Amino acid sequence: LSDPHVPHALAQTRSTLARMPFGGPVDMAPYGVSASPVSFAIVTGDLNEFGGGGGAWEHYMSLWAGLGIPVYHQLGNHDNTWDCGRPRVRQLHGSPFYSFEQAGIRFIGWDTASPQDPRPSIATEGLEWLKMLQFKIPPGQPVVFFCHHPLDGKEFAGAWERARVLDILQRLNTVLVLVGHGHGVRAWQVEGLDMVMGGSTFGKRPGFGIVSIQGGV
Repeated sequence: LSDPHVPHALAQTRSTLARMPFGGPVDMAPYGVSASPVSFAIVTGDLNEFGGGGGAWEHYMSLWAGLGIPVYHQLGNHDNTWDCGRPRVRQLHGSPFYSFEQAGIRFIGWDTASPQDPRPSIATEGLEWLKMLQFKIPPGQPVVFFCHHPLDGKEFAGAWERARVLDILQRLNTVLVLVGHGHGVRAWQVEGLDMVMGGSTFGKRPGFGIVSIQGGV
């Protein structure tokens, strides 16, 4: 999921989450497959509209109470510009740059949102962490990378900023990059990497994406 912007359009976001298929197989009719029940959720940024102060973060977190599955949160520009959300994500995941494993796949969450600045950036903290992490990932292990900003976005200071992350991802078996920010549904390639933009939980086409990995596909 992406871009809920709580408390903006909260009723529509709650309606979107209520449609998520928990507890049973998911019929992915366009692909002729039935996916296993949802294992966890990833939210790719702009969790709050103007940061998490004044109870906004607690309001956002209440959306996920009682779901019974893990939820992994990443920050967007709306989360860091007015009231930096990194301390909150550190409490949840240990760092705004973190990873976890599920079904033999390595998932890497990365904060592209600059503290107190609406423009995205590649943080030295995260870059040094990723440089070390790459040597801990077994050769060939599939990697799914998720962040808020598309890694070919023109909002970055320059191509060199993005290239430092892309260079490491290209060395790994990166099978998918999940992003948000654009409030649209889009799939394309960046430097040979498959990138998918999730839409938003509100708006003209509210929804969520389901990723199913079966038989190496």
